[in-house]
Amino acid sequence: MAKVIYSAWQNGARFDAWNENWDYSKWQSAFASCGIEPSRFLGKKNPEAELPWDFIDIGVCKAFLKSEYEKSLKGEPTKDCRDLCSLCGACDDRAQTVNAEPPRPSDLPKKAVTQEQNYNIQIQYRYRISYQKTGLLRFISHLDWMRMLFRRIAVLDLPTVFTMGFSPHPKVSLSPPLPVGVESVAEYFDISFYEEFSAERILSEFRKTQIPDFVLTDCVRIGKDALIPSEESLEVHLPDLMTTEVSERIKQFSVTPSLIYTKTTEKRSKSYDLKEIILALELQGNTLTIRKKLESPSLYDVLEAVLGIAKHELYRARIVRQKLE
Repeated sequence: MAKVIYSAWQNGARFDAWNENWDYSKWQSAFASCGIEPSRFLGKKNPEAELPWDFIDIGVCKAFLKSEYEKSLKGEPTKDCRDLCSLCGACDDRAQTVNAEPPRPSDLPKKAVTQEQNYNIQIQYRYRISYQKTGLLRFISHLDWMRMLFRRIAVLDLPTVFTMGFSPHPKVSLSPPLPVGVESVAEYFDISFYEEFSAERILSEFRKTQIPDFVLTDCVRIGKDALIPSEESLEVHLPDLMTTEVSERIKQFSVTPSLIYTKTTEKRSKSYDLKEIILALELQGNTLTIRKKLESPSLYDVLEAVLGIAKHELYRARIVRQKLE
């Protein structure tokens, strides 16, 4: 299969988990060139035969796995090994199952006491923390970055407000998402505490655990109706070979009364007039400055439509969000 994978890659298979890039014909060609019939790998396997993963020792014997397979076909459960040993082979003289004693209430740390018992949950103090997300952090998607930030906030030595329900998380809202690959010096997140703190105290708590390329720049107290940005300004640092073509495209865009871009998905299509979305466009040297509405197609779609440069070429350019307004 290694030869098949390498051959498919040579045929141009890239990011195959993304539907828009998936092309089964490239894999069919790879299988054919390697003389391998896919059904040989996809068909039912005989448990008695030598299996491809038999050389991997996971500490559990094959006989146990086979018995589990047979029981699964019959819908028969296996008892919890803490009650009855299953003879799977994982335990030996060095590894044994030991049940921990349940903790007594008096042994629980003070932090286990919920915030609701110590604070009036109706009184909350909200802050907006500004930061830069640059360098390698540009490759962290919005959702992954949100999870990273939540983990950092969860260990703050400050009484942070968490949401209620079965899956509580910090009561935090982030600035509009950045496309993967785009840096920013103008990000923020809003966070709530049960106590009022100085900006210096909050920033010093966040700085105790360093995240590379995550630079905190400001912290201000805000109210319930804090403004949410509707526009962004970005700088696109273009390779030398692109600037001549870009200059001509900007001139064309400036005199075009309308430029319709249609975003099509499996479920629907939506059209945008990019002349209404892009508020300013200027090229100085190799730096393209663009001010646009946040409610728009994805940034790379907009740039491709306006500049006439394929997205895979635009990925080479360094893009930095400079301001949210």
